[in-house]
Parts: sequence; structure tokens; C-alpha cells
Amino acid sequence: MHLKFSWASNCPIPNLKRTLVLICGLVSFIMGPSLRADDLDEIRAELKKSREVIESLLGRIETLEANSAASSDASMISQATERIDYLEENVFEIQDRIGNKPPVQVFDGQSLLLGGFLTTQFTTIVGEDNTTSSFNATQFELLIRSDITKEISFFAAQGFLWEADEDFLSDPNKPHFKPHVLRTPLILGSVNYRHNDHLQIEAGRFITPHGIINIEHFPPTLLDLRQPQFLRPFSGQTIFPNFLTGARVHGSRFSENGDGRLSYSLYTGAHVTGPVKEANALHSGLRLEYDFSSHGITIGTNYAHGSRSNAGDYDLVGVDLLYNKGPVLWKTEVFSSFEKAGADDRFAFYTQPSYRINDKWIGFYRFDYLDNGVLPGSITKEHVFGVNFLPISIVRLRGEAIFRDTKEADTLLFQLSSTVSF
Repeated sequence: MHLKFSWASNCPIPNLKRTLVLICGLVSFIMGPSLRADDLDEIRAELKKSREVIESLLGRIETLEANSAASSDASMISQATERIDYLEENVFEIQDRIGNKPPVQVFDGQSLLLGGFLTTQFTTIVGEDNTTSSFNATQFELLIRSDITKEISFFAAQGFLWEADEDFLSDPNKPHFKPHVLRTPLILGSVNYRHNDHLQIEAGRFITPHGIINIEHFPPTLLDLRQPQFLRPFSGQTIFPNFLTGARVHGSRFSENGDGRLSYSLYTGAHVTGPVKEANALHSGLRLEYDFSSHGITIGTNYAHGSRSNAGDYDLVGVDLLYNKGPVLWKTEVFSSFEKAGADDRFAFYTQPSYRINDKWIGFYRFDYLDNGVLPGSITKEHVFGVNFLPISIVRLRGEAIFRDTKEADTLLFQLSSTVSF
């Protein structure tokens, strides 16, 4: 919101002087942030003119103060006031062109955006023989995006994670939290070249482009911080790796009538776990997705081939369906792997219908099934009942009840979490 100053023709000189100093300060503030290179010269020239005129008016006011008895004082003050009105409008017009959000200083690129989010999680585990609670996770991610040129952009997500993972396998009847661990991984970091909408090339560390929730990834958009089982543990490869370091080619094309869009992503890369990279363990795959815009339906198909640590090669196929129209948001994904070297095949399925009660409340349910091909407890089912509350657009509060069913034991979890983004 702009502040509008006005003066009468007989405005006292001291008030004028204070106002001019205020405008000088505003001009200096606006000159501080960096803008796009092609706008800087023009805006700086306009502000330089405004400064010169303001300095001239300040000189006039000093003269008026020395000769305050002169009969022409009122007329000169009126003229100075009109000029100040003009300069004020000019300064605010330039401020509008810059925008209300101050840009971050950038060196050689065209623009730089800085953001992030903080997530806190409290969990209670009710096992058959024990109950335990903990603030078991705090996650901060710093997000940076820079448009280096019109074709080349850079994106990075640096994580600071303080987590205590849940342990259900050591003793299924006595689930507990593992010790807290502090990690600072580079979650994402890649450079993208955009030739056009149909052809883009990305290199670096990127999200493996399979399914729905793995691509969405960021907690500010997720209804449930506990992603489906096949995406756990974080950055692992229960079905496929959550992240890869490598390269991908991707793009999209709208239908002729503009009612649909076909997207593709073809990638290859290595799965990196902490400081250790799996030697010669490349993962390659393809995703095709079609978005029926007017119907709110998106269908995706996925294929991958790769290697797992101590488990040999695998092939993976999957399909996902997203319905997003009106108050209904429904996500479903199915993946099946075909393991080589005698390992058991793996299968994952979940369906997650949700309903937007209004702009602030969302209720959801998820049925989650995983056969990870590893005994004991290879088959795990989860029923999740949850609600999200969004008091403002940058805050998401969650409450969930999770019923975990395995062959060895049943477990009940209650979880509260919050995500604040900026």
C-alpha cells in the first residue's frame, strides 16, 4: 500500500524539508536491490534525475529559510510542493515496477530467488508392549533459484535435518525411536537448459521423475509428511531411488485445442547415499504423462532399469492417476519391480482421496500397501486418517492417526506437524 502525502500552499518549510529527506531515503532504498539487467540502466537514470531535482529543491528551501520575509515565499513554496508531488508519484511508480517483494542481490545472472521452509514433527507410537513419544524431526530447507540467462537456470535445495527415525523391525512389539541424527545434505542441485517447451536438459542432482508424490516432494505441498511406504526411507530406493545424480531430458507439448498436455522425462543417473556412491549402479528410466486439463485428470506411466546394493539389477513398471477438480483431490500410484539375481519381486500401491472442506481445511485418507520383498515383515499395510489446516497460505498444520498392520504386530501412531514456508 502506498503512503500518500499532501501539502497546503502555506505548508511550513520544516515539514517540506523533512518530507524531501524522506523521499531521498525512499529513493536510496529502491536503488539498493538489483533488478533485471535490461531494466537497471533505465530505472537508475530516472532515479538519478529525481535525486538531482530533490537536491535542487533542498537548496531552494535553504534560501527561503534565509529570506523568510520575502513576499514571494508562499509562491515559491507552492511551486516546490507541486514538484515534490510529481517526484513522489514518480518514485512510487518506479517502486511498482520493482515489485513489493525486494529481489535478492545477484552477480552475473538475471535474477535470484531465495525461499525455504521449516517443518517440525511430533509423533506418538503405541505398540503392543510400549508407548513412546518424541519431537522426532525438524527439517529446514533453503531453496535457491537463479535465472542465469533466458535459457539457463539453476536450482538448489540445501537441507538441515534433525531426525530420529522410527524403528519397527528390531522388535515389532516394542517400536521405538532411533537416536537423533543431524544431517546437512544437498537435497537438490541442478542446472537446466531450456531450448523450448518441448526440449529441456537438466544435469546435477534431481528428483527421480516417477509417480506423483515423489515429484511433488516438498513438505509445504504434502498432506502427510510420512510419504507412502515405497518412498521410505528418505532418499532410499525401496522401489526406486528418490533422487539421482545425473542428467535428464524433459519437456511438454499442449494439444492443438489446448485441452491437454503431454509431458515426458528421460533420465539416467547414479543413486547416492550420503558420501557413498554405488559404483556402476546406474538407474535409467522414462516417464510419460498426459494431463486432461478440463477434466482434472492426469495419467502417468513409468519405466526404469537399475541396480540395487547387494541385490542385483531390476526392472520397474508403474502407473499413476491424479484427479484434481473442485473439492476433490485423489492420488493413486501402483509400482511393481522385477528383481534379478534371485531376489524377490517388490510391489507397492496406495490410494489417497482427499476433500477440500473449504479454503482452510482439507481431510484425507490413505490406504498404503507395500511388499518390499525382504523378510521379516515384507508386507506392510497402513491406514492413514488425517486433516490439514491452512490458517494462512504459508502455514500448513497437520494431524494424523496411522494404523500400521504387519504380520508380526499392529502399531498405532499419532502425529502432529507444521510447515512454515517463506
